[in-house]
Amino acid sequence: MAVLSDLAGMGTRVNKRTLVAVGLASAAAFFVLALTRPDASVGVLVAAQDIPAGAALEGDLVTSRQMAAADGLIAGTDVGELEGWALATGVAAGEPLLPSLLVDPSAVPRASSLSISIAEAHAALGSIVAGDSIDIYVTWPSSAAASRRTELLAAGVLVLEAREAPDAIAGRRDLELLLAVDESLAPLIAGGHRSGDLDLVRVSK
Repeated sequence: MAVLSDLAGMGTRVNKRTLVAVGLASAAAFFVLALTRPDASVGVLVAAQDIPAGAALEGDLVTSRQMAAADGLIAGTDVGELEGWALATGVAAGEPLLPSLLVDPSAVPRASSLSISIAEAHAALGSIVAGDSIDIYVTWPSSAAASRRTELLAAGVLVLEAREAPDAIAGRRDLELLLAVDESLAPLIAGGHRSGDLDLVRVSK
């Protein structure tokens, strides 16, 4: 009987040790899982490329990105959700799209456009992108360097498109810009571009 009692006691101790071991292993597994579990994220819609104001939001212009939160943004991963909408202002590639920017394409005034090519050294080192506003200064030529004058030619001009010129001259990088203009602004910029030296200032957003 004493032997049976001893065996029973050993069995109880073994069972307790097993339960403790299992419990510790489970706790460790849960801890590891908690550490390695990826942070919760939500899909939001962003610009896949530079999108000018008024452009219809078709599939190739929009993509999705995972972010920690979607407060104030457009949550979702279906880029087709925005078809039929346009942006009131331009957005640079990678920037999240905001519900406040969505408008009916017919509501965006279609301005005329003017293209210019300018050295990046005179265009904010090439940092200008679609959707930016720029101030344009012109330095008029003169036979005497001291008498050359610089003046503001146009302020707050909207950039519709921006890209690096494909055939840049060796040692010089040019930027090609498509600017939104009206009938009074177009001849000013065109004339300044042909007759003077332009410098572009990127206006802070």
